[in-house]
This record gives sequence, C-alpha cells and structure tokens, in this order.
Amino acid sequence: MKKAFVIILLFFCNAIFAQKALQKDTLLFNQYITQFSQVLDTDPDSALIIIETCQPIAQRINQDIFWYKYYYDAARAYHLLAEYEKGKTQITKALTLAQKLKNNKYILRCNRLLFSFYHRLNDYKKASEYIPILEKGLDAGYEDEIPGQLYGTITSFFSDLDSPDKCIYYGLKGIKLAEKYNDIKGLLACYNNVGNAYQRINQYKKAKDLFQKQFEIAEKNNRQRNAELALINVCNIDINLGNTQNLGKDLKRFEDYVQANNLRLIKRDSVLYFTAKSVYSYQTGNFDESLGYMKKWETLLHTINDITDLEALYNSYAEVYIAWHKYDKANYYYDKADSIKILANKQALMEYSEELKTKYELKEKEVKLLKQEQELEKSRNRTIILLSALIVVGIVGGFLFWFFRNKQHTTILETKLASQNKERQRISREMHDDLGGNLTSLIYSAHILKSQQPDNQQIAKIANIADDISETINEIVWSLNAHQNKLSNWVFYTKGRLSELLENSDLDFKFEIPENLPERTLSDEQKRNLYLVVKEAVNNTIKHAKATTVSIKMNFEQGIAIQIQDNGIGFNDSTKTKTGSGNGLSNMKSRMEEIDGKISWKNQDGTLVEISLT
Repeated sequence: MKKAFVIILLFFCNAIFAQKALQKDTLLFNQYITQFSQVLDTDPDSALIIIETCQPIAQRINQDIFWYKYYYDAARAYHLLAEYEKGKTQITKALTLAQKLKNNKYILRCNRLLFSFYHRLNDYKKASEYIPILEKGLDAGYEDEIPGQLYGTITSFFSDLDSPDKCIYYGLKGIKLAEKYNDIKGLLACYNNVGNAYQRINQYKKAKDLFQKQFEIAEKNNRQRNAELALINVCNIDINLGNTQNLGKDLKRFEDYVQANNLRLIKRDSVLYFTAKSVYSYQTGNFDESLGYMKKWETLLHTINDITDLEALYNSYAEVYIAWHKYDKANYYYDKADSIKILANKQALMEYSEELKTKYELKEKEVKLLKQEQELEKSRNRTIILLSALIVVGIVGGFLFWFFRNKQHTTILETKLASQNKERQRISREMHDDLGGNLTSLIYSAHILKSQQPDNQQIAKIANIADDISETINEIVWSLNAHQNKLSNWVFYTKGRLSELLENSDLDFKFEIPENLPERTLSDEQKRNLYLVVKEAVNNTIKHAKATTVSIKMNFEQGIAIQIQDNGIGFNDSTKTKTGSGNGLSNMKSRMEEIDGKISWKNQDGTLVEISLT
C-alpha cells in the first residue's frame, strides 16, 4: 500500500513538473517569436537565427500550432533573404499543418507565401494558379488577414510579368482596402508596385508621387525597409529621366538614410543601389568606379539567378568600354547580352510549344472519345432497327419517335466532332503562324551567331535544338490537318521527310513506290503512328546499322506493306543493348499494335524491317 502511494505521488509530481516545463517552453517560444517579428524587416539574417532557436523548443512542446508558427516564420525569413527554394519547403510544411488545424486564415497566409515563392522562382504558371485562391480568401471576409498585403503580393507578380495595367488595377484596389483596414504593410507594398507599374508606362510623375507617399508613411510608422526602398525607387526614376544632378542628390539622401538607421540592404535592394551607383558614376565620367559597381551588381544577379537583368548589365558594361574606346571588350559584352536574350526567347518558345502540345493532345483525346461514342450510337441504332422488325405494328409509332430522337442526338455528336476538327485546325494555324514565325526568328539569330562564333558549343546547341523544335512543330501541324488524311498525301509527305533525313546522311537510298495509289483514307492515329514508325526505322538504320545503302519499298495491293532494307551489320540482343535501341523497337511495336498493324525485323543481308496495315 505504501509502495503504491509513492508511485502515485511520483506520477503526480512528474505531471506537475511536465506542466511547468511546458509553460516555460511556451513562454520562451513566444518571446523568441516576438523578437523575430521585431527584427525581421531590418535584419532578416538575425531573424533567421532567432527562428532556428525555436526549433528545439517546438520539438519539446510537440504541438501542431507551434510547429506551424516555426515553419511559417522561417519561410518569411528565407523570403527576405531570397532563398526561395528553402522558403518554399518550409511554407509547404506550414500549409500542411494549417490544413490539419482546419484554420482558413492560416491556410490563406501560407497560400500567399507559396504564391510569392513560385513567383520569385519564375514558375509563373504555378504562381498564377494561386491568384483565384487568394481572392477567394478575401471574399470570405478575412479582413484581419491583411488584404492590402495580399493585393501587394499579386501586384508584384503582374509587375514582373510586365503587365502594368493589371498591376495598377489590383494595386489601386489593394490601396483602398489597406487604407480601410489600416493595413500599413499592405499599403506600402501596393504603393511600391503601382509606382513601378507607372514607371513601366513612362508616367514618372505619378510614380514619383506614389514613392514619396510610400516614404512618408514608412518613416511615420518606423518601417525603415520600405522607406529605403521608396528612396532607391526615386533614384531609378532619375535614371529613366536622365537627370544626373537629381540622381546624385537622391543617392546621397538614400545613403544618409541607410547609414542613419544602420540598415543592411537585402539582395534585391542592393541590386537597385549598385545599378544606380554604376549609372551615376558612368554619367559623371568615373568609369573605373562604374565598373566596380557593375561587378557587385553582376555578383548579386548570379546569386538570385536573374537572367533578365543580366542582359541590361552586359549592355551597360559595353557602353562603358565604348566610352573608353575598348571596342573588343564592348563587342564581347554585347555578344553576352545577345546570348542571354536568345536563351530567354528559347525558354519562352519551349514553354509555349509545350502548352500547345498539351492542348493538342487533350483535343485529340476528346475527338477520339467522341468518335467512339458516335460508333457506339450507330451500332445501337442498327441493332434496334433489326429487332424492331419483330415488334407488332402498334409499337411502330413509339419506335419511330425514339429513333428520330436518337438521330438528333447523333447529329449533335457529329456537330461537336466538326467543332473539334475546326478547333484542331485553329491550333494548327496558330502553331504555324505565331510559333512558327517566332521560331524562324530564333533559328535565324542562332545560326548567325553560330557562323560568327563557330567554336561556341552553347550557341551551336541552341541552334540544333531550335531546328529540332521546328521539325517537330511541322510534323504536329501536318498531323493536325484533316485535309491530309488520304493515303496519297501520306506517301508524298513521308517520302519528302525521309528524303531530307537521308540526304543529310552518308547513305545511298532509293524508293520503290507504285505510280497508281489506291483511294484510301487514314485515320489521324493511323497517319501519325505509321509515319513515326517508318521514320524511327530509317533513323535506326542511319544511327546504328553501319550501312552504306538503304531502300524503302511500298506496296498497296493488299492493305499497306512497307519494307525497309539496309546492307548493315544486322542486329541481335547484344546489339540492341549496346545501341540503346531496345526501347525504340518496343515503342515502334506498340504504335503498330495501337492501329492494329504489324512490324517485324529480320537479319537478311543486313536488316529488313517489314511493316503492314490492313
């Protein structure tokens, strides 16, 4: 009995000590969070150190709400330090906890930061998905969730997308809400982003007025970081206006403010400052000093991976060297600026091409489903018509009513199918006219640079990739064209493409094609799969067969029969492994099975590939 009493006493003592330890850790955690909030805007490095101190405390407390606060505040610090990948990882964890806590306000905060991280990582497609989520959160009435800051984040996104009209629209909306709910941070963000948007459309007076308001409100509310940003933006307006005298005065005002408030510039503000200093030094004839600031500017741009500003930087380098009459170095930096521009254009074209390809694949699936549904309806109608002959005369009236209603449904399906075909033709025209024109400009620029710099492997690679994209787009445009579905069209197109391919190789080649081709129409899938299989077979001959001749024979007496014969080394299992063609052969077989066709390979004085489709 005495022993049991001691155990119970120890249990209660442990519980009391645990409760006191929990209270102590909770108090300490909240103290650190308060310190973090006080220094975040002025010294994000110190803020990060403070929040990392909270991790072991959160681990001891081990409650979801404390882990949420830790991950969320850590993400905020990484955001100011431009370490966006780390920040994205932390805010994703915070979002998971917010959803677990079922706290819509916390979820909205996390989505706002996630939107900003995707924006800063240049994943504009992913970032744009969060705009309706953020607006929906505002519509839900979370007034205390800083609506001005939310709109400030959205305006920053449209500012970087070079969409000043949308930036101004959302920014002015954010200013009204921020003033209504006294959201100082959101108000400052909207002033800043709308001011930058007015700069983009050359309305410098409006921009300068907003930056001046931003500075006054920031200074009044002890927001030094926003105040110094407003001052450096005024310097940027001086640069755009070419006003060297005002630029010197405003730079001095900026430097005095930073020094008086003992501020450490974050990376993006440092970029703006070094830009202004290099321009001012250049305009006042201090070229050595200008180059020094440009080198600091360049180092920071590489740190935050900003390709767009690198182009402007290299052009600035070139202008300084021209002023020094060092034309070789000037040309070197102009070439670097051109390379950055081509790379940016290439990335944009690749993204656009991928988007159109996705649209095409979706439309193709929809067309296929509509065709299947239409065939099913026709089959059902035929069955019912046959059975109706056995039904008594009295049911004929009801049957006719049903039949005509189904016929109307079939007509609607055919109309939908025609609409889908029209949409495919529109996509084809857009790819040919819009993307094709831009791609032609890229190929032309890349080949000019390649001829000017034959030893530059990067430019040669860009030129080859551009050529490949052009060929792929031509094939997609052809496969989308419903007017090219006749067998004769397929034969002439395939022969032309294979001739281009073989003429660029060392192989002697010949075609054996009948003069009179049968009247036959191929489905979209048959046309595309058959072409890709024949092309892959010829490609394998060029790359792996070590052949000197190849012949392509086509016969259409009983369906479609194609033979591709080379005089190379033939193939076996070990050859497939060495050449890496195993997956290619498997893909060719799968494509033929999709259209109920056949393909076989034989060692016969080289390699013989036989392709057939009934």
